[in-house]
Amino acid sequence: MRPKFGTHEYCGRTCADEAKRKANSGGGLLGAITSPFWGGGGGDDEGAGRSSSQYPGRSTGGSSYGAMPPAAGSGDNLCEHCHAKPKYAEKDPRTGAVVIYPFCGRTCRNVNAQLNVQRCQLRDCGKPSQGQYCSDKHAKKAVQKGYAQACAYCKEYPANLPYEYCSKDCGMKDARERDRNASPLSLITQDKNNYISIARRLNERWDDPILAPPEIKAIFQISVSKKYENRFKEAVSAAERLGGSTTKSAFYGGQCICDLGVPQFGTDQLCSWGSCSICIVIRKCFDVLEFNLPHHTGDLGKGIYANLNPAKANRFTVRKSNHEIRAMILCSIIQVDDYVQGDKKKHSAFIDETGRVFCANKDVILPRQLILYKTPEPRAILQ
Repeated sequence: MRPKFGTHEYCGRTCADEAKRKANSGGGLLGAITSPFWGGGGGDDEGAGRSSSQYPGRSTGGSSYGAMPPAAGSGDNLCEHCHAKPKYAEKDPRTGAVVIYPFCGRTCRNVNAQLNVQRCQLRDCGKPSQGQYCSDKHAKKAVQKGYAQACAYCKEYPANLPYEYCSKDCGMKDARERDRNASPLSLITQDKNNYISIARRLNERWDDPILAPPEIKAIFQISVSKKYENRFKEAVSAAERLGGSTTKSAFYGGQCICDLGVPQFGTDQLCSWGSCSICIVIRKCFDVLEFNLPHHTGDLGKGIYANLNPAKANRFTVRKSNHEIRAMILCSIIQVDDYVQGDKKKHSAFIDETGRVFCANKDVILPRQLILYKTPEPRAILQ
């Protein structure tokens, strides 16, 4: 016998917990416990008084939680490993709710965990693994041996099914490459107001004593990157700060030595040849020109040359002899108002009396639409 501890009724926590257990065994929710596995008659480690290490996050504190046997004869209430003893249950003193665990005790829980350890899927390996394979070497070997489906991008590691890539990184890289290789051209159908407006503008501005206005075959919208779109917007803002400007349209003609616009070869497919001016301008927005030139050189200086008259831009279009479809680009240009004082060469396109457009600064011109048209025929033949 020991004296009481201070002002408490018991000498220590052990006697206090034992008194609570005996009080609870007299009836009520926990009074029906008679099995030694549930703390009613001693037994092994699968009774009451379990340590907090048995179920992480909970501290039973001896019999302070107690245990409750599930309904007898119910298969759903048997241990999920041994299927012989009832699942361990305890009452949460904070909420009063009864928590039922999947196993009867620590032994079954630990054995079940060992049986369910994920193992390397490579044949004849079987080592424990954090993922599908125990190492990068075995993951690659599974692909090489044909045991696993290869990643759609790297072709080196197994695909993480049901996805076609081994990782998010490969998926993102593949998406970026597809976007980079995708055509920036989208067809404008003839019933759209934009198509009608562009076709009318080409016919009204076409001024040539010999060649008649051409038959338009297709018009494509050019999707430029944010880099070039923002660059043009900043140039417009700079011109406005200078005193005022107007955005106009001009036609750019250049050699197109690929099969762009030829239906049997893919109408909207751009090439990567360094000598194809049209495809380079569409991709690079005048950052570079054919043969990697930074600019053209003419009597007005070094820069980009275009024209308000599409007939004059047509003179610079070059195509394969067996292709009757030609290509020119309709561009947006910035022109600072006449009364504005300042460095117009930097902030504005220059337009002479013949309609020729000269841009010393590539920031003030941006490709907008690609026009594919049939090679113009002389007016005398049409009469």
